[in-house]
This record gives sequence, structure tokens and C-alpha cells, in this order.
Amino acid sequence: MEMKYVLLIIIFLIFTLGSADIDVTQFGTKADGKSDDSGALTKAWNSACNFDDSTTLHVPTENYLLYLTTFGGPGKSPKITINLEGNVFGRKCVCFC
Repeated sequence: MEMKYVLLIIIFLIFTLGSADIDVTQFGTKADGKSDDSGALTKAWNSACNFDDSTTLHVPTENYLLYLTTFGGPGKSPKITINLEGNVFGRKCVCFC
């Protein structure tokens, strides 16, 4: 195998191992902008918090409705990145603490 391919594989592994990707739709979001997605998004957040490594929380292109919700810790994950592609609408208060 050529050395450039070995280097590409090593670089790929460095950037993909040790992190987790979580899609909020796996936790039962309705994502219609009318149904309360607070519980599903909270479950996805808690799942992200429980990883030992850095985590990316993906919120795909849809409309998510949240009621009174707090996203907090403590968590094991040293870093949580939120990839917000959709729209999140709040009815009262959405707190990240």
C-alpha cells in the first residue's frame, strides 16, 4: 500500500475515533413544529452527556417545538457540539445550563 494512502487512513481514524454522533431523530422527535419535542431532545442531550468522548448532537433540517426545557449536566463528555440545521421554536423557556 502506498504511503500516501496509509497517511490518509491514519488522518481519517484520528478525526473519527474518540467521538460520537447522535441524531435527535433517533429519540422520537416529531419535528413537525406542532408537536412537543422537548422529551426527545432532552433524551438526546442526556445521551450526548453520557459519552466519555466529545460528542456531536445533530438536529436535522426540520421544525422542532420545545416547551419549558433545561439542558444541563453534569456529563462525562468533555465537549458537546450542536449541529443545528433545523429550526427550534420555544413556547416558554429553553435553558442551556
